[in-house]
Amino acid sequence: MDFSSKKDAAYSWPTEQEARDEANTLEHHDIGIITAEGQRHVCKGYQVEERALGEFIIWCEAPFRLTVVEK
Repeated sequence: MDFSSKKDAAYSWPTEQEARDEANTLEHHDIGIITAEGQRHVCKGYQVEERALGEFIIWCEAPFRLTVVEK
């Protein structure tokens, strides 16, 4: 499982139904991330969105850790 904050980098499914089926599967797993505060957050509430014609992506709201790039 990989998460990205960039829609262009997200894996896509060719149909909305395939994406919804996968989102439903994800919903029933306790996929967790570590927040910036070091707490475990279980991702829930997966949504499907059409990114482009024939490209459906899955997303969810979560307190993802931000990556800081040093210059």
